[in-house]
Amino acid sequence: GLAPYNVFRWSLSHEHAVVDAHLENFRGVLVGDGYSGYTQIEQRSQGRMVHASCNVHARREFLATEGIEPILSAQAISLYQQIYDVEERGKRCDAQGLYELRQRDALPI
Repeated sequence: GLAPYNVFRWSLSHEHAVVDAHLENFRGVLVGDGYSGYTQIEQRSQGRMVHASCNVHARREFLATEGIEPILSAQAISLYQQIYDVEERGKRCDAQGLYELRQRDALPI
């Protein structure tokens, strides 16, 4: 099911063991940034977890390329805006309605 919360953990160490211990009972999709502790999380958890990159962090990479590849960057940012528009419409939906909206409108993007 859908979890109504986010979990944050802070540590002085960047070791995989910190992530593994904190998430030892978690099963599902871990949405996060490019933190090195998530490297090979699917293999380390024997498939209990899948790492999905946070789109906010990915979008920043496209913003950073505006001066180098302005046309491609603008195209990518436009796709993100279309997805954000779908999410904005989804704020009025329950969980099932949001899922259906995303499948219908965001998936093709």
